[in-house]
Amino acid sequence: MFSQGVEEFNQSLFVFSSICEISFLLDVKDKNNTKAINKFLGIIDSDTKVYRSLEKIQKGQAISNIKEFTKGELFKLKQFHKD
Repeated sequence: MFSQGVEEFNQSLFVFSSICEISFLLDVKDKNNTKAINKFLGIIDSDTKVYRSLEKIQKGQAISNIKEFTKGELFKLKQFHKD
């Protein structure tokens, strides 16, 4: 699941991100919505590294909950298709 706005996936009746094992958080509009970001990434406790990374995130970068990445670490995405 990719998102630029975590509120899209956390609805009042259902939290869509809860059924996704892997999530990628791009440069989101609602960086101050820490509760929704935690739900989206499956983070139980607030992690300041995640929020510091979100402050620095640029186009083409993401944060993920993939176990192979350090929590909150920024990494570059490769775009395979352009319109």
